[in-house]
Amino acid sequence: MVLYRDIRTYGFREVYYQQAREAGVLFVRFPEGKEPQVSDAGGLQVKVTDAGTGRELILQPDWLVLSTGIAPGADNPVFSGLMRTTLTADGFFLEAHPKLRPVDLANEGEFLAGLAHSPRFIDETIAQAKAVAGRAATVLSRAFLDIAGQVAKVDPTNCVACATCVKVCPYGAPMINDLHKAEIQGAKCMGCGSCTAACPAHTITLQHQECNQMTAMLDELLVSDGGAP
Repeated sequence: MVLYRDIRTYGFREVYYQQAREAGVLFVRFPEGKEPQVSDAGGLQVKVTDAGTGRELILQPDWLVLSTGIAPGADNPVFSGLMRTTLTADGFFLEAHPKLRPVDLANEGEFLAGLAHSPRFIDETIAQAKAVAGRAATVLSRAFLDIAGQVAKVDPTNCVACATCVKVCPYGAPMINDLHKAEIQGAKCMGCGSCTAACPAHTITLQHQECNQMTAMLDELLVSDGGAP
């Protein structure tokens, strides 16, 4: 007999539940706030309320096996702040993209697998770990790294080292160098433009997104070709 508050499964694992029911395993759901009560008075005894019928059942099993729950790490918020990454509403680490980058964090070169991502079966954890090893190998196997051209750039002339860009960047790309000027680490910059928008001195520009380029693109977009209505 299985006592449960909630059971969730997916994929072919639903077959295991069906096979257990066909083999005679009983599943009893108890209401929220009415957890089973265990006592050892004259032998092992479990008292539980059946949510389906509302009846109180008294069981005398030979064995009582507890299912260990899975919860996010208590220090996940600390690591999230250090790595400048995002947590889900449940407190697990959020991947960069569930389809295109399922084992990547938002920052380049940071990966996740297993229970760091969400409650996982062991075969899923192994698959994710292999994927992480493959992604890490693509980085470590290269003598040089190619970065995107759309990165932020600081004009040190007007920079006052207020560190606003350091605070707002979700990827940790800006830094204050030895000259007390802001500097963008190109390998970390993802071209999001957060620092460009937040800089109070307007001394940070996003390459390939400068004002004259954006103006030219808008002009081309709005200019009629003459034949169109």
